[in-house]
Amino acid sequence: MNRKFLVVAGIVVILFIIGFLLYKFSFVRDGQNPKPLSNETDDWATYINNEYGYSIKYPKGWRTQDEQEEDRGGISFARELFPDEVTTEEDFGKLGYQINTMAGADDTLNTLSIVEWVKKANWIRSRSEYKEENVIVDNNSAVKVCAFREDFPGCSIFIAKDANIYVLELIYYNGSISTEADKVFGQMVSTFAFLE
Repeated sequence: MNRKFLVVAGIVVILFIIGFLLYKFSFVRDGQNPKPLSNETDDWATYINNEYGYSIKYPKGWRTQDEQEEDRGGISFARELFPDEVTTEEDFGKLGYQINTMAGADDTLNTLSIVEWVKKANWIRSRSEYKEENVIVDNNSAVKVCAFREDFPGCSIFIAKDANIYVLELIYYNGSISTEADKVFGQMVSTFAFLE
């Protein structure tokens, strides 16, 4: 009886430790505001967008590229290359993943919550195999959508503030979903902040 109790207690302790570690290092959860991983992001560079009033940190040494789409603007971050720089098969292998931020005005946000806005976005529904969850970013409700298609896997986080839509996006290239990319994306999202 004593031995059986010790085995069960040991299993419970191990499960508790695994659960705690998964909770501690998991991505943003509904109702929680992520805390920046200070020991890993303190020396990162900071991108500030004064037009839309936000900042985000990114790893030092990473490359940046301005992005403009009709009425939205932002920046992309990549460790090595951007897709428009690929000229050889070797370059294609260096793509890995890219992280983008975009922001722009959207009048429908005057009448819709971010959850309703995402539900009305038909292009999200057109992706096969996607997962959607509510998250908190810089004390604001947000929606995280991850698509698992072979040709375009990635995750997008949609945040609404002051009739603007903000998108934080992780795109995997070569169909290579990576835990490193997920970790860096999570760290960057944890540093996203609206300017006062």
